[in-house]
Amino acid sequence: KHVVLFYTRPTRGYAFERRRDIHSVKRIYAPLSIMYLASTLEKAGFPVILLDQRLMSDKEIDAKIMSAPEILFFGISSMTGSQIMNGLSFAQSVRSKHGAEIPIVWGGVHPSIYPRQTINHPLVDIIVCSEGDETIVELAQTLSDRKSLSMVNGLCIKSKNGIHMTPPRQIINPDSLPIPAWHHLEEFLNPAQYPVLASISTSRGCWFNCTYCYKGGIGGKNMWRGFSVDRIMKEVDHLYKRYGFDIFEIADDNFIFKADRAIEIIRLFKNRGFKIPAIRSNFATYEDALVKELSGFCDFVGYAPEIGSPKIQKY
Repeated sequence: KHVVLFYTRPTRGYAFERRRDIHSVKRIYAPLSIMYLASTLEKAGFPVILLDQRLMSDKEIDAKIMSAPEILFFGISSMTGSQIMNGLSFAQSVRSKHGAEIPIVWGGVHPSIYPRQTINHPLVDIIVCSEGDETIVELAQTLSDRKSLSMVNGLCIKSKNGIHMTPPRQIINPDSLPIPAWHHLEEFLNPAQYPVLASISTSRGCWFNCTYCYKGGIGGKNMWRGFSVDRIMKEVDHLYKRYGFDIFEIADDNFIFKADRAIEIIRLFKNRGFKIPAIRSNFATYEDALVKELSGFCDFVGYAPEIGSPKIQKY
């Protein structure tokens, strides 16, 4: 049975901009949240249909779903905001077309922060809380074997007896994860348009505990974990050789948390002729040695003086 993973459109305008002529747009902002899940599911033997509402029309989405002989569950990734509305519209569509027997599973930032509130909605059957790379595989296997979901850590589930939160899952070692499933986006990559920008992750989490940040609501405080430099370069070399990517957008919460590591990565990128167009981080992480590496390498550097003192901000 196939697992259908759906990345909801954040805004109406973004989709229209991308859809106007996808091959003239050099930047594909990859839906890494579901691409990682797709790669772990496929590694475990579960076929995946990956849908990105920003790139695909409703007719194309329906056609891809109908191509699956059987569906194990629908997975929806959502942040807080308009993604919820678009995710619910998709959930309503698949519920009306495929019935209530196929579970609708939600994950992402918003369901992870508000699992009990989210699961009360009739179009939400199961929630994968926090990082779902390992949880999604166990969930698929458990549903396939028709066993009890209470044995799977990292879930919020509902039954006739009410809402049940299973124990949280252990923090994942990033190096244990396969490379995100880019092959699902191959039809949207036009070699004639290179150089093309690809989104990658070099770390997960952030050491800082800013009160406005989502990670404080999902148990992620002080949990920065970096991919090894070897693992990062293996991924970017693969993306360059297979798809021609030589510009990489860093999708980390804090890429330069460890300046020495960031410098090593930047120098390896330079040696290969690769580029990171924009680097953003907390102001305190910009050490002098790192700043010297950025000239001619980045088009944009952003920093956040995250402090409540106007005097220090001005300084």
